[in-house]
Amino acid sequence: MGIKNNIFVLAPVLAALGMLAAVWESGCATYSAPDYPGPTDAAVSRASLPDGSYTPGGYTWQSLVNLAIASSPDYAARMTKARVEYLRYKSKTDLADPRFSFGYSFISDEGRRDQFGLGINFSIPNPFVNRQIIRTGEAAQREAENDAEILKNKFTSMIYELVQEILIGERELSILLLREQVLSDWENYLQTRYKARMATQTDMSEFEIRRLRLKTTIQQSRLKIQAARRSLQSLVQIPDEQLSEGQLLLNPSLSDWDTVLAELKDDQAIIENAYSSSPELAGAIAAYEKAGASLNAAMAKLIPWFSSVYLTYSPSFTESWGYNYAGIWSSSQKSLYKWTFGVNINLPVFSWFGAEKKMAEAELELASLQITGIREQIRNDVTGIMGDLRETLEFLSEYQAVFNSMPEPVRETIPDAESWYKLLDERLSASEYTLKMELQCAYIYAELLKITGIWE
Repeated sequence: MGIKNNIFVLAPVLAALGMLAAVWESGCATYSAPDYPGPTDAAVSRASLPDGSYTPGGYTWQSLVNLAIASSPDYAARMTKARVEYLRYKSKTDLADPRFSFGYSFISDEGRRDQFGLGINFSIPNPFVNRQIIRTGEAAQREAENDAEILKNKFTSMIYELVQEILIGERELSILLLREQVLSDWENYLQTRYKARMATQTDMSEFEIRRLRLKTTIQQSRLKIQAARRSLQSLVQIPDEQLSEGQLLLNPSLSDWDTVLAELKDDQAIIENAYSSSPELAGAIAAYEKAGASLNAAMAKLIPWFSSVYLTYSPSFTESWGYNYAGIWSSSQKSLYKWTFGVNINLPVFSWFGAEKKMAEAELELASLQITGIREQIRNDVTGIMGDLRETLEFLSEYQAVFNSMPEPVRETIPDAESWYKLLDERLSASEYTLKMELQCAYIYAELLKITGIWE
């Protein structure tokens, strides 16, 4: 009878061990990581980020970022604003419409005189000023485009985090369900002992608390996955069924966190790479160039230049009275035709004392200070993130090594069935921490993505 009971108890336990081994082989016992790119002299290389293998019909997190960007009205608005910024400055260089004038006068003193005039005036563009204004517009466009790149990096960070929450959450949920199966077998064992008066009510109450706590954890895990899916769906604007299980993937190339540790040794190289790819810094440099071009335009306006050219036509008729050749008192008219061509020259007398040049100089100084501040901020952020990521990865590696060094529990070596169930549950619970640390690494790495913009 005892042997039969032991076989009855061991069967589900062995099944649970088999499921645990399958889950462990699929990802719980291994971990993956980004292959962080080193600095490049030309274009900034893109990172190959953790985990998963490609299957047709699935989405990588990079493709989801592209979908989110394509469907974002905010991103489209920022790119349109960049074009508007350029056209705003370019419009200042447009030719002014010619001005047409007409005048008439009537004078009567000793004789009658009617006069009228026609004129046309053309403005003359200043090529030195206009060239600097166009340069200002081009820099303003780049500044606005980098503002759109900042939004793109935010999308990247958010989607990467959501995808990781879903994928790692699904793996964590599978472990929780294994624990639920172990507790179910444990409950059957306790019920048998309770009926045989070998377990107390206190034992049953402690078990119920353990199972209730696990049930709550499972519910929270499911809600977290569902919330992440809803957030992801709202960002990428694709049907929910297309984000079902198995459709979300990470980078097709497999990697591991040990590789990341080897790549994170040279902080300065990573910082320089962040300088070259940061949209915040690129936007600040564009603002500096815009301020410099504005200052050059203000300086060019201080040089005298032709402002306009004009042409006028003034015919006039005069009437006079007197004796003609026959000695008769009579009037006579005489026509006069007058053409006038001239050039107006702008003398910037008061511009030297104006505030435009001073304002441009102040903007240039401000942009220079902003570049210095952003570079320092990038350095501090990258140094802190690298330190946090390195520390977390090292702890994850040590934790994994210690966990893997522990021998698999063997039922024959643990005569007490309750101790056996408790060991199984604790071992599964310990494997959950591996996933929690992986998710923590993903959160830290997402911050690096937001700063550097290295993701494709």
